[in-house]
Amino acid sequence: MKKDILIDGYNLMHRIPEIRSGMKNDLEGARERLILRLSSYAALHRARLTVVFDGAGHGGESRKSAGIHVLFSGSGESADCVIKRMVDSGIPNPGRTVVTSDREIQVFARHCGARVLSSREFADALSGESRTETASDKYDRSLSPAELDAWMKLFGQDPGG
Repeated sequence: MKKDILIDGYNLMHRIPEIRSGMKNDLEGARERLILRLSSYAALHRARLTVVFDGAGHGGESRKSAGIHVLFSGSGESADCVIKRMVDSGIPNPGRTVVTSDREIQVFARHCGARVLSSREFADALSGESRTETASDKYDRSLSPAELDAWMKLFGQDPGG
């Protein structure tokens, strides 16, 4: 069963410095950078992620972007209300995790049986993964000049020429 993670979008964005810094001048771009980061996390952890944003200008829009379900609250409704409604949908989901630093949502989510992670904890997990070495970073596969000469001699090639 895939992990089900419900994320308070703007709350998380404020906890990731390189995304927060772009929010003032390019909010849409900052959201897309967050979604790309979340997409990598979802693929690595085989998780189903839903990120909820306050919907100013998007009026209840719902879409898939990079494999992430993206929701915007409707007019007159906050992302907090949408998150609470999703957590209290009446469908038991013991595998659900809610990511927020909003105390009211944390208490509500725990009361409904969801696991809670603060946005800081989740941001730290995302940042740790972006700094993790990949196999190609970890192992330098290039040959030194001496190693190259040795291999060329082994295969009957004249390294000098």
